[in-house]
Amino acid sequence: MSNTGEGYARGIELFFRDKKTIKDIDYWVSYTYLDTKRDFSNYPYSLAPSFSTPHTVSIATKKFFPDINLSVNAAYFFSTGRPYYHIASDGEGNSKLVDNGNTRIYNALNLHVAYLLSFFKKWKQPDFSGIALGVNNLLGADQVFGYNYSHDGTNKVPITLPATRTYYMGLFFNFGIDRRDDVLNQNIQ
Repeated sequence: MSNTGEGYARGIELFFRDKKTIKDIDYWVSYTYLDTKRDFSNYPYSLAPSFSTPHTVSIATKKFFPDINLSVNAAYFFSTGRPYYHIASDGEGNSKLVDNGNTRIYNALNLHVAYLLSFFKKWKQPDFSGIALGVNNLLGADQVFGYNYSHDGTNKVPITLPATRTYYMGLFFNFGIDRRDDVLNQNIQ
């Protein structure tokens, strides 16, 4: 196996964000197109790398409810399938492509909620704290990122997430200067 080789990558990325049109709502949309091929590793010739995907879209929105100090965030991600390959040796030390294709599309909806509060209000400099809850892949989409092949190539096993959904809950504390506006508006340097 070698890391020498050559290839190309070209594409375009579009990004749009709006925080002003709808009161207390921040949303953004991004799209990426990628065209890439590489002749590297054990590839027999130039192929799209298995970590690349031609089309990726993300849509995210944040809504802050100032009267109750609650922030709700939702994000949707979509991408076309990734290429996968089973490359084997032909017995003479040359690589040959035995199986290939594209994984199914990737899509995930994530939802996060944060409640902002102060645990130590009577301090000279009160804290800025919060409780955060979230779930990733809310709809439980079955993601496939590629395939692992048995040594002889007769068995093909999908590479998947360790868990269909992930959940988290967290507490955060910030002592000192009240930087609530900075955190909410992502102005922290």
